[in-house]
Amino acid sequence: MLTARHQRLIAALVLVAGVFVTSLGVLTFWHGRALAARGVTVSAEVTGVTHRESDSETGHQILYRFRVGDREYQRVGVFGTSVGSDVSAEVQAEAQASGRVAVVYVAEDPSINEPVAHTRPQAERGLLAIGIGLVILLAGLTRLALARVFER
Repeated sequence: MLTARHQRLIAALVLVAGVFVTSLGVLTFWHGRALAARGVTVSAEVTGVTHRESDSETGHQILYRFRVGDREYQRVGVFGTSVGSDVSAEVQAEAQASGRVAVVYVAEDPSINEPVAHTRPQAERGLLAIGIGLVILLAGLTRLALARVFER
């Protein structure tokens, strides 16, 4: 059986995770809104095509790069590494055949970008992450309250 101290520690960790996921969701939502409001569309070079069933909505992903001025950009994940973008099988096949894919980016920050035909736009993913983060926060608060009740 976990002690009250351990229960509080677990609750605190869950709360931190909830804050992190919610914050990431808010940032992703803002990026999605910026893409929708101020996005610039370019033709990007396809640098890779992958089929990933485990961490993909469609199993079809593309990697790409494009230039704005003298800098090159690609889609990067939370930790700054290049990540694939989920697209439909048709978009993937077309991108693979042509070697190009339409990408939208925020003019003032081209590192915020995604394929025009992304299966779940950033604003939608942001709202989903906010919801998940709030559920995690609620779970942490509940666990903290229960730890205090059982402490008495």
